[in-house]
Amino acid sequence: MHPSVDRFNIVDSTVAMRYYDDLQRRLQNEWPKYPPMNFADAAIPKPLVALTSSNLLAGGLAFIAANRPQSDELAIWINAVFVAPEYRRQGLGSRLIEVAQRCARQAGLLRLYALTEIPELYSKLNWSIFSNEGADFVMTWEA
Repeated sequence: MHPSVDRFNIVDSTVAMRYYDDLQRRLQNEWPKYPPMNFADAAIPKPLVALTSSNLLAGGLAFIAANRPQSDELAIWINAVFVAPEYRRQGLGSRLIEVAQRCARQAGLLRLYALTEIPELYSKLNWSIFSNEGADFVMTWEA
């Protein structure tokens, strides 16, 4: 783990809810076609928010329900991992994914998926490449 990653507090509770609008705005700034986060579906874990010691939004992670690769069956995907530019390269993205894995396990989810252009980020956290097309990799993690 990167030494400075302990500077961040990752939350998924009512504390995090205060930051969801800001996280949504930042996700859409980074990825203009990013859809609104879904809070209505209890099967989808709530977004994770990473806060600095001053309670500034440093990053976040959101989930989505979408079809499994090559299937019509729904699965939970990590839909976005965002780290604000000033906090990148400090291990925060990895920590967000690790907390997402822990949340999935606690919710009884045995598998997560992610679509990424950075497979190394996931591979070092025990994810496997399911498939790839060009720069896009579908990754999978099993509890």
